[in-house]
Amino acid sequence: WMSAPPEIEVDGERLCSAPIRHRAFLDDFMMMYRPSSGAERSVRYVRGLLKYLGLTANEKKSSWELETRKLHLGLWVDTVRGVFEIPEERIARIKACAKQVLSEVCRHARLVPAKLVARLAG
Repeated sequence: WMSAPPEIEVDGERLCSAPIRHRAFLDDFMMMYRPSSGAERSVRYVRGLLKYLGLTANEKKSSWELETRKLHLGLWVDTVRGVFEIPEERIARIKACAKQVLSEVCRHARLVPAKLVARLAG
């Protein structure tokens, strides 16, 4: 839509879009709402919109409960503080991989295996 999404009917109630911020990557979505914006109603709107578009959410992988801190696609999303954080264990893995790359650079005249570079890139 070039303007606001349409009103849709959900369980006999006409709903329209509330201010929704989202984070999307391919087919993974995270919707974020202001607490005062009627977030529960917005959740119903998103579920209804998916149905309206002929899409279904994988309920096993979905979380419809309202939360202020959530691990999404490997990052902590903290809506209270307004930050994205990398989990400590992931930082440790990145550091270890970076050390391994540097070691390869020193030992093999700056040649590093492509798989190692790919692992560092994530």
